[in-house]
Amino acid sequence: MGRQLSLLCCYLGIFLASQVATGLGQKGASVSVRARWQGTPYLLEAAEFLVDEAPQLYWQFLDVLRLADGLNSSTCWHSIVDQTSQLCLPQVAKILPVVLGVRQYSARLEMFRQLSKQLYPAAQESCCFVDVDRNIVTEPGQLAAALKHAAKCKQKPGKGCNSTQLQEADHVYNPDEQDNLDAVIAILHGAPGTECWSAFHEALKQAATEATDSMPVVYAFRPVLSAACKAAHPCATLGTEEQLVLPGYGVEAVLKNMEYSAMDDKSKADAAAAAANRAAAAAGGDGADLADLGEVKGFKFDVLAKRKPELVQELMTFRDVLLSSDDEETIKVWEVKDAGLQAASRVAAASDPLRLLAEISQNFPSIVSSLTRQQVPSSLRSQVQQNQRMISPGANFIMLNGMLMEVKNFELYSFLDRLRIELRLSGQLQGLGLDKGLVNKLLETRVDDNADGLNELRLDLSPMRQVVWLNNPEKDKQYKHLSSHTRLLLNMYPGRLSPMAANVMTLVAIGNPLSPECSALPEIYQRLHDRLFPVRMGMLPVVPEAIARAEARREQPGKTVDMPTWKEMSTVEKFTRAMLTIKSAFGPSAAYQFWYSMAGEASKLSASNAKTAETLLNTAFTTGWTNAAKVASSNKAKVAAKKTPAAAWKDLQNGSGYSSEAGMQLAEISSYLLSKGLAHLPKPAWWLNGLLNQISDPASVDHDIGYAIMLEMQTMQEHIYFGRIDDEQSVLESVMELMLSVGRWNPRVLGMDDDSDASMMVLADAFKHPAVANLTYLHTKTTASRVKPVTHWVIADLSNPRGRNLASAAVEFLLNPDGEMEPADSRSALMLAPKAGPTVLDVAVLAAQQQFADDPKLLQLLALLLREHEGLGVAASALSVKHQKKFQELAKEAGLSGADAGKLDSVQVEAATATLQAMKDLVASTLQLPPGTGAVITNGRVIWDHSPWDDASGPALVAEDFELLQLYAESFQPGGALAKVIKSGRSSKDKGSGPQLSTAASSDVVMVAASALASQVYPDSRFGSLAAKQINEVLGSLRGKSISAGPPKDQTELLMTAILNPLTREAQRMSQILLLLQDVLNPSVSIHLNPQADLSELPLKSFYRYALPEFTRGDDGRIGLPGAPSAYFNRLPLKRVLTLNLELPESWLVEPTMALHDFDNLRLVDVPEQVAYAEYELEAIMLTGSCSEVASAGKGGLKGKLPPPRGLQLHLGTPEQPHQVRSLEW
Repeated sequence: MGRQLSLLCCYLGIFLASQVATGLGQKGASVSVRARWQGTPYLLEAAEFLVDEAPQLYWQFLDVLRLADGLNSSTCWHSIVDQTSQLCLPQVAKILPVVLGVRQYSARLEMFRQLSKQLYPAAQESCCFVDVDRNIVTEPGQLAAALKHAAKCKQKPGKGCNSTQLQEADHVYNPDEQDNLDAVIAILHGAPGTECWSAFHEALKQAATEATDSMPVVYAFRPVLSAACKAAHPCATLGTEEQLVLPGYGVEAVLKNMEYSAMDDKSKADAAAAAANRAAAAAGGDGADLADLGEVKGFKFDVLAKRKPELVQELMTFRDVLLSSDDEETIKVWEVKDAGLQAASRVAAASDPLRLLAEISQNFPSIVSSLTRQQVPSSLRSQVQQNQRMISPGANFIMLNGMLMEVKNFELYSFLDRLRIELRLSGQLQGLGLDKGLVNKLLETRVDDNADGLNELRLDLSPMRQVVWLNNPEKDKQYKHLSSHTRLLLNMYPGRLSPMAANVMTLVAIGNPLSPECSALPEIYQRLHDRLFPVRMGMLPVVPEAIARAEARREQPGKTVDMPTWKEMSTVEKFTRAMLTIKSAFGPSAAYQFWYSMAGEASKLSASNAKTAETLLNTAFTTGWTNAAKVASSNKAKVAAKKTPAAAWKDLQNGSGYSSEAGMQLAEISSYLLSKGLAHLPKPAWWLNGLLNQISDPASVDHDIGYAIMLEMQTMQEHIYFGRIDDEQSVLESVMELMLSVGRWNPRVLGMDDDSDASMMVLADAFKHPAVANLTYLHTKTTASRVKPVTHWVIADLSNPRGRNLASAAVEFLLNPDGEMEPADSRSALMLAPKAGPTVLDVAVLAAQQQFADDPKLLQLLALLLREHEGLGVAASALSVKHQKKFQELAKEAGLSGADAGKLDSVQVEAATATLQAMKDLVASTLQLPPGTGAVITNGRVIWDHSPWDDASGPALVAEDFELLQLYAESFQPGGALAKVIKSGRSSKDKGSGPQLSTAASSDVVMVAASALASQVYPDSRFGSLAAKQINEVLGSLRGKSISAGPPKDQTELLMTAILNPLTREAQRMSQILLLLQDVLNPSVSIHLNPQADLSELPLKSFYRYALPEFTRGDDGRIGLPGAPSAYFNRLPLKRVLTLNLELPESWLVEPTMALHDFDNLRLVDVPEQVAYAEYELEAIMLTGSCSEVASAGKGGLKGKLPPPRGLQLHLGTPEQPHQVRSLEW
């Protein structure tokens, strides 16, 4: 009650101030900006609001919309808001009145109106009409005939047949048919609430629903309230009464020639007196002498202050307003030195600090003279000095739920989008049964997001036994006279390597050694070797035929794979075997010389037939063997030198002698490449200290490697300087430990492939499906009781070999506790979605999970079922006793207790059929994936393995890829951070804060929260999570109590935290925005004041207002119909010359349309009216952008940046005016 009384007194004081100011002859100014179009219906804007939540909500809204008779403007407003709010999350519904009030969707509706006017000028006399493939229908009775005619035209095109083109913004009732080229397109133009609309809407819905394959119909809707609609419902026209008034801009009233008494003859004395006053004020602290307030224009402020001591700051501001009516009052320059601290002191001591902050910042010129007499407590001065050691003096930051917001270049509509995102995320998480406090903690984990770290991810090739090394600076005799101390790198200029006997860099070529890309590398290797640079060089030859044999051995362990004869081998395999043979006989240097000699013949080899290629290879091999034999130095090489080149070539063809191990080495290399994910790279690549770069242009590979070495050297110098790399450990091992590295490379899984089809989906709705409750989650042994940061939904069709391999890979990952990633952090669920009916294998897998869910040997049983599936692929209806027997045998082999009791009978078939049907419905309806798909959904991130239409959809996912999926979810998405918050909440001593979640429910929360946070794209992403994390750390270290407003943090969805300098443009703008949010959304606001000390001039020389609609609440607490936005100054100096400037969004171009006075030189004393009005109109919106040439991606450098297009010309226009060169007008 006391708080309410204080606020009432505060508001009363401000009201009295305005009334007294009016009585004293104070005048104001008002500025508004209008669009060039008439206002659009609130009803249609509310429908557009739902589209951005989910397209299907739009059609639900149109179906359930009810407009009662006898409604006025107020009741229509509440009816629209209520019916819209029922279809979206309650948290999102809170911002609906604000979105409608600022007319956020009016431009979209005007676009539909202009599109209708341009495309259908002859139909503008109709309230509703339908475009059926360019045939205009204005009566519902004509619709069926028009659809039939259009269908005939699709089958037999001829005269009078045309087609209609859908626009991206069109609302499509049946989007599944949108891309069907044989479909008839029917576009309805109209608006709900008109007499003609319902009949067309129902007829088109029926046509789209009952359409056959021979005559598919696509129903699209463009909401347009035409001027021809004379009998529309009042609620359908609400908002169209006048030309649209726009919000979202600022207006400043600048005092011209604002000079504050420069130093005169008494300047020294005045300065000394001012210093003495400040010292006395500081010594006095907060105990100001209230008797000094005195009486001002009939108000005895000393008496008022004694009666209401908690409102002293508000009363002083009221007193300042009265004193400011004297236009001639001036202050000295040195008196504004502590104006920032004085403003902070007054705001911090106020009972309603947010409103007082707006009053002081927006009306600073009228308050400054009295504000300079404000006492500044010494404690405040000390706190500000301490805080400004961590943040820049006068800097401004605002955070929303832990994420940084744009303050300087504030844009209203982007800000509302961010608010809506936060409310949506909060609503999705609260839908899981979480309280607001826990939800806010989950949202704060976004500061730990490390998505940018993908650019620094490295591939660890260890163990590197299969790499064909060509040199070793640490052991080769050419380097023995050089130093091996890594600290010598500190004495080198960046990019200038010096000779060293250390493996500072490791460079490996990966690819077909005879390809044009790899053929450019031997010369670079030779140059690095001749200069004795500390770069160890090697290669990993990729032979497609050997890779295929390795894949066959992996898919069918133990099965013998036939080896090809010499004649059956490809040229690249023959070359690789020859190189490995020379390396085995004479060492790496000879092998390198052989590769170098063949690199020059690579183009000839690719263009030659098999016989010619054999001849070229024979010549190069015999020459290489001869040259190597001449310089043989080791005992092994000297023995090999005794063999003639011809004999060595014959051994190579027969696979004997020194060539006997070449085939085995090639097989090991191929298996190694498969395990590292390097067997199917789209292009050859080079690997430098873990950084993998594909070769896009052989001509630039020399430059690319040199540039990469320079950058890597700078990184190495930094680590050596700080002692992270020394001579105690291998440089490469140290780099892999310091950097985030992976043991397998799969750009598709890691999200580093430009062509990756990975996508994100929010799983909140999926968890509402009944099939999710019946999923069995698989865990590693004894870890089922842990909260899992990562959840894999493995969608597989077990009748498909790729589907079985995918499910087997998921199980194998959990069975391997010795992997690089700890599988104990993951859980997996097999979601079977067969394209056809269930098989015995489907029934067996589901029965095993149901009957042995708690047995730690369940994973072994599933692995056996998926591996030994012969005889289980028949239809479930053919289940027999032998299947039951095999099921029990496999259960015994897996070591399950109670294996003899395992059942596989008709009851299991019936249960499995129902479960599979539910899973198929979940996959098809909610997850929007077709049955027969092979995919993995990891914390909402969808990675395709194969599609139901193409079984060979690239390399299959293997068990090691699940390690990468887990790494991505924990390191580059918020899965790990979310799990920590949930675990801390479960282990908290305060168990009374809400219902305690089970382990499974906690893992579900982590999965849904991770999917929601990772799926969100923010409209202003200029600030990354690193900047937000740094500001959060600063906020935790600031001294002094922040000023607060709104409810506690655990009772609201929005947490606004700000660091503000009270005397800046940002404070002028954001204080008004925060007041609006406080009135409408009731966020928790916390502000740390960061004033700039020792000012040498006035920080603000203008009054300021931000144009926002006015929202009021009725007696029932509901937000009523918003008022038109404008920037209104209720009290301005009469005799000062003012200039009113508009602070517009960057893309707005406006022009004045109505102003009775010169707003560049405005003296209110000369204005006869009480308020000087000015009105502007939005003339045009400026569009800016850029173009990139997608076809040239990857040719612009290491990072594959898209280059600008060459000779591109764009034409903008309409069908009637294809080339429009003037400004784009609205």
